[in-house]
Amino acid sequence: MNPSSELERLAQRSELVLKSVAEGIVGVDRAGCIIFANEWAARAIGREAADVIGRDAHEVAPHLAVDGGRCDGVACALFDVFRGGGGTFAAEAQFVGSDGVPFPVEYSCVPASGDGSAEWAVFSFRNIAGRKRIEAKLKETLAEAQRASRAKSLFLSSMSHELRTPLTAIIGYAEMLIDDMHAAGDASRERDLERIRSSGRHLLGLIDNVLDIARIEAGRMPVASEAFDVAALVDGVGMRFRDRFRERGNRFRVEGGADAGSMQGDADKLGRILQHLLANANKFCENGEITLEVRRGGAGDPSGRVEFVVSDTGIGIAPEFLGHLFEPFAQADATAARRFGGTGLGLALSAKLARLMQGSIAAASTLGAGSRFTVSVPAGRSPAGEDRGERDGPGASATRA
Repeated sequence: MNPSSELERLAQRSELVLKSVAEGIVGVDRAGCIIFANEWAARAIGREAADVIGRDAHEVAPHLAVDGGRCDGVACALFDVFRGGGGTFAAEAQFVGSDGVPFPVEYSCVPASGDGSAEWAVFSFRNIAGRKRIEAKLKETLAEAQRASRAKSLFLSSMSHELRTPLTAIIGYAEMLIDDMHAAGDASRERDLERIRSSGRHLLGLIDNVLDIARIEAGRMPVASEAFDVAALVDGVGMRFRDRFRERGNRFRVEGGADAGSMQGDADKLGRILQHLLANANKFCENGEITLEVRRGGAGDPSGRVEFVVSDTGIGIAPEFLGHLFEPFAQADATAARRFGGTGLGLALSAKLARLMQGSIAAASTLGAGSRFTVSVPAGRSPAGEDRGERDGPGASATRA
């Protein structure tokens, strides 16, 4: 094979590659002169490739310095490759077109010699004006969405307060009348008033959930930090649900609560998460078993976190619905929503409260075999041996309903 013919074919192939690449490629020597340029590069600056060869790069392809003025070649950021010998990758600059209007480019520059001294360098660049417009539009859209979200949260907060005030009065008067009917022995009217009170409390709980979600989204939900006993918290939550569990024929037990020690955090918010999870388990489980397990630490973390696992032997959740459980107003499916009721706010609020406490919540389920929700939150402190005596009370044993 003729060496000169092979070199000619290689040269033609290299030229074809340079012409085909959909970005500007320019070779510049140490003096700043252009020694080659492909058509894409010349077109980007409004010139022909043959017109730029041998000319000063700062004249035919002017660009802006950091201060916004035209770069004169002195301490040019694009020419750092000659001063430091290293390459520059995916940097941004402002080139000036033939019409005098700047346009943004993303460029890379690498030394072209392999002996450690850069005698010339290869620049590759592309016009990113379209990408910048899209980025600016996305930022504007995001800012508008954030403003809308804040306005929505403010509206929900205001409306929730407006609804909560009269509803609290209705519940209060209903309770007073229930006492009167009970004293008078009027069981029929007492039952009717109890329905009013029960419905009012349900609506009040819904309003509180909406208000709390609005507060969290608006960044106005404070998080307390105080020491509390885990066993006492778990026992208190279980006691609140004793009657509800019995109404559904469910057995309830606690595992590990007595050995969980103490925590540093927001006991009220953690308690609300557990209440939502237990209410959810009781709703979808009948004549079954509900378990609240407390575990100190997770995998590889012997004392830094506490996990609360609420499991039930209820109807379970189909796999396609698991990913949407923690979205506001989400329900497993329409059939379940009609049968069991609920608004889908409890789990959404639980997830937001968990994140607010730098924790997490996850769900696992097998359809027809029950569900399992795991809440993991920072413990803030290790179990205290001196507190053991205080925990050896009613909360130290498993609780059953």
